[in-house]
Amino acid sequence: MGDKPAVRRLIVAIDRTACKGCTRCLGVRACPTGALEDTRRGQPPRFHAERCQGCLECVAACPIGGLRPAEV
Repeated sequence: MGDKPAVRRLIVAIDRTACKGCTRCLGVRACPTGALEDTRRGQPPRFHAERCQGCLECVAACPIGGLRPAEV
């Protein structure tokens, strides 16, 4: 038949220009799967793509726009 279109999925991306590396990152606390992990103070959170289910709860929780949706 024909080629199937590529399946795209939504994950989160860290906007390193907007992210301030908050001491208590609200995106980390909002993530139900642990895809975001706190790092050292002043550093953006660590992102584990394999854990991300694309719910974007972290994006909604970040008050400064440091997290945004991204397609893969």
